[in-house]
Amino acid sequence: SPSSSTDWTFMYVGTNAGTLNAIRVSDGTVFTHSPVSTTPCNCVGAGAIKGLPWPLSWNAVGVATPDTIIFTRNTTVHSVNFDGSTFTPNWTTTLTGTPTVSAPVDDGANHLYIGASDGKVHQLDVATGADQAQAPTTAISGAMGAPTFNVDRNSIHVGATDGHVYTFTTPF
Repeated sequence: SPSSSTDWTFMYVGTNAGTLNAIRVSDGTVFTHSPVSTTPCNCVGAGAIKGLPWPLSWNAVGVATPDTIIFTRNTTVHSVNFDGSTFTPNWTTTLTGTPTVSAPVDDGANHLYIGASDGKVHQLDVATGADQAQAPTTAISGAMGAPTFNVDRNSIHVGATDGHVYTFTTPF
């Protein structure tokens, strides 16, 4: 699924091959980031990019104001900056126990939320990728899906394979 930079000058899209593309809307030029080529590959995080890449910036994309983009693959969460022509990796996180992960969402307060196959939603720090907290404290029997953020209630909603929809107040 594609997402756009705040200024609509770039569209971000992940591929089944696990690369992140930034497409300049004005002329169709494609800039590509391949996580395997920029970090040592233990291949744990290999696979397609899940859902949409999640841009965090509210500024026009440029060298002085790069866009931070969060994306997930099988078992890894990635943060990269994009300055309009170059991707720069920030961090890559593999959650404890190496569960498979959902697409990300952020709360606008420097936290990311990732559903996982370990029956929990993980709260990560935007700046470092550190796994700060999980909800629920006792995992459900099954996997959590991709969370959505409810700005009116400061909470996330997430469906799970146990047939329930959960709501958690953020941050955890």
